[in-house]
Amino acid sequence: MLLRVATVVLVAAATVASASASMPLETASLGTASLGTASLETTFKFEAETAELMNILIDSLYTDKDIFLRELVSNCNDAIERYRLSRLMHDEGRGDEGHGDEGHGDEGHGDEGHGDEGHGDEGHGEDAGYKGEIKVLVDDVNNRIFVVDNGVGMCRKDLIDRLGKIANSSARNYGKFGGADVIGKFGVGFYSVFLVADQVVVHSKCQQERDVHRWTSLDRTSYTVAKDEEELVGDHGTMVELIIKKDLRTRYLDKQELKKIILAYDTFMKYPISIGQFHATEEYERLDLEKPIWLRKDVRDEDEKEYSKFFKTHWNKNKDPITHIHFTAQSGESDFIGLIFVPQRGKEDVFNDINKVEQSNFQLFIKRVLVANNLDKFVPPYLNFLYGIIDADNLPLKVDRQSLTDSRIVRQIKRKVLLKTFEMLRTLSKSYPKKYMREFWQGYDQNMALGCTHETDKKMKEKILSLYRFKSINVKDTIKLDDDDDRIDDRIDDRMVMGWTTLDDYVSSMKTHQKDIYYYHYGSTEFDVNIPVIEFYVRNKVPVLLLSNTFDEGCLVQSEKYKNFKLQSIEREQISIEHLVRLQYNDVSPQDIIIHTKNAERDQERIIKLYDPLVKRIRKVLGHFIDVKISYRLLQSPILISVPSHGFTANYEKMIKTQIGGADQQLQKILSQIKTVEINPYHPILKNLLQRVMEQPVSQVDNQPDDIDRTINILYQSGLLNAGFDLTNLPLLRKHINEALLTQLNIDDPNDYDLDQLLDNAAANILDAPDHDDAPDHDDAPDHDEL
Repeated sequence: MLLRVATVVLVAAATVASASASMPLETASLGTASLGTASLETTFKFEAETAELMNILIDSLYTDKDIFLRELVSNCNDAIERYRLSRLMHDEGRGDEGHGDEGHGDEGHGDEGHGDEGHGDEGHGEDAGYKGEIKVLVDDVNNRIFVVDNGVGMCRKDLIDRLGKIANSSARNYGKFGGADVIGKFGVGFYSVFLVADQVVVHSKCQQERDVHRWTSLDRTSYTVAKDEEELVGDHGTMVELIIKKDLRTRYLDKQELKKIILAYDTFMKYPISIGQFHATEEYERLDLEKPIWLRKDVRDEDEKEYSKFFKTHWNKNKDPITHIHFTAQSGESDFIGLIFVPQRGKEDVFNDINKVEQSNFQLFIKRVLVANNLDKFVPPYLNFLYGIIDADNLPLKVDRQSLTDSRIVRQIKRKVLLKTFEMLRTLSKSYPKKYMREFWQGYDQNMALGCTHETDKKMKEKILSLYRFKSINVKDTIKLDDDDDRIDDRIDDRMVMGWTTLDDYVSSMKTHQKDIYYYHYGSTEFDVNIPVIEFYVRNKVPVLLLSNTFDEGCLVQSEKYKNFKLQSIEREQISIEHLVRLQYNDVSPQDIIIHTKNAERDQERIIKLYDPLVKRIRKVLGHFIDVKISYRLLQSPILISVPSHGFTANYEKMIKTQIGGADQQLQKILSQIKTVEINPYHPILKNLLQRVMEQPVSQVDNQPDDIDRTINILYQSGLLNAGFDLTNLPLLRKHINEALLTQLNIDDPNDYDLDQLLDNAAANILDAPDHDDAPDHDDAPDHDEL
């Protein structure tokens, strides 16, 4: 709520601050908190509303106190950049009147793109007579920190206008000057110094004035501006002096801690940064700032070692990334550079973590300055494994400068990052298909499945599907890995070649008249080439995708189509005769397909009429929820259990049963009953059943279940097992199997067999056996010691 208030009233408060800041009190002698002496001090008092707003900004916008140093160093960078640019645009040493201010920039940036002079490694090298430098100095005796630059500096009026007015950033105004590689925008960042300091003193000098001026604030209600007799900043530049709060001195008066903070946020800063002791005799330590790899012209995208080194160093990783992409793009009014890495990773259950993942591993830089780490919701949850850097010219950030606003430009950048990620993965899959399979797919298949089921953008979903990998049969140009599951051999028999494939490769392997993409979920068991549902496709060499994971099927069910080809599960009820004819006859004309289809449909109508008595009997035995159809795709099996278009496949049924447990018995029952029984009219068992049903007198149909009903039940239960479903009635199946065995052995009554009589017969047989006394003695057996 405080953040919202701060944002809403920011502009209004700036106007109030402007008016009040220009009204000095009659006298003001606040003493001196700085090293120099002042001849005259003028006090400017903020109005109550402005002081209250400052408290909100300081106490609520910033959650990390370390931010103060980032803000000050960024301001130094801006001041140096402005001074450099002013020297280039004017005669050397003249500066620019009206723009000689340090400011207290916060978020935005100038107009220059990446990789050119304005954003190169040594942008100030254009002016050989000037070398910008930033210094961070510690005075642990007097509990002070100094942040110093030799940039453009501020005149007395600038100190009042820039530091005395909240949300009045000079960097924003400096855009009119053009060409400066600056960061500040909102004018709020400077006030983060009050997170760590009791008193703040700013010493500054611009080239347009001879005097050094000092801006001092002892609290958040007022400030003073005075002439500073002791020149601490040279011909031009600024020194910010902070009197550190008592409870924070241990941390912020430690040079090593300050060094860590600088390297965390400003390690890619354009201008050199030194750290040392104030009034020290020894040389200051020059921090080892990195040259951003994404801005280095000497590093090409093919230099994998350089990028791998950067990835492992920057994110503290032990292993090289799988792949990366480095790109420059434009989004709306902002140019930006992106660098994306895919790390190596083992299996993780991303489905269970989907609701917990909001932060990404992306860092946002504004002109090399880190302004946001682990951007919230920057990439979709299924890509949370990516690591990346975005270095932009101009992005709309919130006032706290630590998070992005939800603007059109930001949405465009997110989309561009998504497209570039898919481009990177596609390049890897095409150039190094086995590496893609081993290192990426085997580690991130669940992520891709998650994207497939959750991505709402059709274009993005199709790109995910193009990156998907499936086990398959009868697809050309498949990939066989050496460490593939032994259950999937590269060649089951001469009819079928198996391997890993893509949907595009599947499409290129489709039969001439094939219209759909077929898939089958065989689960975690060993794939059986002889199961009823697959035999037609094996015989006719039709390509089929083989799914072993639940989330693979979910992906295809959610997608429905790929490049106008319908994704069809062969476990669903019988595919139309026309489609099966198209798969069966490959090298024929469309006219021949029509003729074959009409002939098949004519035969089907005749068979349906013939088998009507048996179909009715099966429906009667199995129940009203079971549909029965004559199958055209069964070749060797007598029966196939499939599901209607609105039903659940075996895999989905098991998943739902697991989720609901035993709480809903009625739903469990319904799930188990929604099935379609496809019968093979040419199989001997079905022919026999039809004949027996037709010969059975009508008076016996409604009597107690007979061997016909028993056979139907056994066929149905075995069909469930072949299709991967759970048995619906195991005790009944056991009973029917036992009865079928008795019938097979012509046993009318099991009680007819007397066990005592069987034992007597067995004993008599033993007594009548030949005498074994004449058998050779074992001692006479050959000696095999020599073996």
